[in-house]
Amino acid sequence: MSPEELVALLEAFGIADRARIEAFVGLARAAAERIWWVTNKYLPDPYIELISAEADATRITHFHPTFVPGLLQTRAYATAITLETTLKEMPAGMAEELVEVRMQRQAELLAEARSVEFLVLIDETALRRRVGSAATMREQLDQLVAFVDNDRVALAIVPRVVDSHPGLLGAFMLLEYHDSRIGNVLCFDGPLGNVVVRSRPDLIAAYRALAERLLRVGLIGEPALASIQAAQREFAGPRPD
Repeated sequence: MSPEELVALLEAFGIADRARIEAFVGLARAAAERIWWVTNKYLPDPYIELISAEADATRITHFHPTFVPGLLQTRAYATAITLETTLKEMPAGMAEELVEVRMQRQAELLAEARSVEFLVLIDETALRRRVGSAATMREQLDQLVAFVDNDRVALAIVPRVVDSHPGLLGAFMLLEYHDSRIGNVLCFDGPLGNVVVRSRPDLIAAYRALAERLLRVGLIGEPALASIQAAQREFAGPRPD
């Protein structure tokens, strides 16, 4: 059943404690959404929790200060960033499996049947940070150009001239739900993997305010396109791959 149906059922049984409701909703998400990745042996529990929460969010905000967020990455870029940013040895096939999961998440999110507000905030410096080959960067930037006018994605480029802000401490993803009985979720991604934060409305509200602040100063539409095109020119020269 959907989280909304589950919450209604729990209320009918007299369960009103928010922490207990969120725990049950988390179990329901994992049970319902685990189907397409259950055979993947490389996904740690926090990543599974993130995917489960992401699957039924009605509003997703993703900011990254150093590279293109995963849900907008091309396969080549995702492969390069996965291999180049790991601190541990990866067994044969692990990188390919992780990239495949990322591509599946992207396909699910951008599917026509999915109704979700998706806002991506990218620091302008990420457009110029080389990941993989120059050809990989050209393909990735071409895809970002396509997303500028994509009605499934709201894309904003945070200019380099913007003053420092808490988002520079690291990427964050905010997952929100229309049903107020379901707690919103905040996720961080770092060297130790995903950290999923629930039941911290103060912190979640602070990151919501930060996202709104970055959106106000972000480049949208034609200015965003101009920023991406400027980065494209940097990877169009004769520098060998």
